[in-house]
Amino acid sequence: MELLHQRRCRVLKRVPKASRIAAADKLAETLRRIVADPDCIDKWMDLLLFTFACFNVPGQRGGKRHLSSLASKVNQAVAAFPSVIPPNSVAKQQKPRKSSNSNLAARVSSKLEEGDVRGAIRLAASEDTIAPFNDVTAEALRAKHPARVLSDTPPPSPSFDSGEPCLIQSEADILAAVRTFVPGSAAGPDGLRPQHLKDLTSASAGDAGRRLLASLTNFTNMCLRGRVPVVIQPVFCGASHCALNKDGGIRPIAVGNTLRRLVAKIACRAVTAKMAMHFLSVQLGFGIPRATEAAAHAARQFISDLQPGHGLLKLDFSNAFNNVRRDTMLESV
Repeated sequence: MELLHQRRCRVLKRVPKASRIAAADKLAETLRRIVADPDCIDKWMDLLLFTFACFNVPGQRGGKRHLSSLASKVNQAVAAFPSVIPPNSVAKQQKPRKSSNSNLAARVSSKLEEGDVRGAIRLAASEDTIAPFNDVTAEALRAKHPARVLSDTPPPSPSFDSGEPCLIQSEADILAAVRTFVPGSAAGPDGLRPQHLKDLTSASAGDAGRRLLASLTNFTNMCLRGRVPVVIQPVFCGASHCALNKDGGIRPIAVGNTLRRLVAKIACRAVTAKMAMHFLSVQLGFGIPRATEAAAHAARQFISDLQPGHGLLKLDFSNAFNNVRRDTMLESV
């Protein structure tokens, strides 16, 4: 994680069309090397550094980016990877902050450019603000994310030679999952955005896009078999945090790595219909279409027909998600 932090830099939100074939082939090759030898940490590090090395935002001259040379710079970086992984860009002198109104307008405009209309509306209507970068915010985040309690009975390690069936997904499944990412979805610690995968598997990437889809499928199935090395798991399954001031408190927003999110999407999609039937009578949170609307309308109807002596009680557990013992859940399952 420290190496990722050192190499972190601004990355392009879209892959230039003239660079998609080369970038798709390079990413496909990087994934193939991991599938061929999942225990090689260096190959995993190449994957985690791929986006920062290949899609970093070029320097600007005269305040404007020279778009004509953007694709050529990306192509040069892709061709040099992984032999050449440039250091992170030198921190520039901080510019005076714009007013909150102009900053909000720029963020809303950026969301609209990415095709994220719902995100633009949420931004315009929200009163949330970014929490200050200081010790108070850091301590609030630590309180929201308590240290994991070590279990006395850790879960068993995956057995690769047990002969037990694993979840195996097809290229069509992977492509469908990639397309379900919401426009404008943010990147995790490795900088890879869902839009990058959409660009590199689109028709504009040609045969290279199909080769990348095949490599993504093999990589996803490998992860579903539990072949992510222990030393890589905290990074691959980690997340970037953004702290928001919301209703007088800190609300942490965690954004995981895109490839890990893709694997999770595939696993959930494979069991959604079956598990929804089991859970339907006791919950509306998983696998139930338009469940929020159904709950709201049901509550309104209940209140409108409320009989004397009856009431409606709503319970909310404080920071419940971050305090749940994952090892206990896994043991129960």
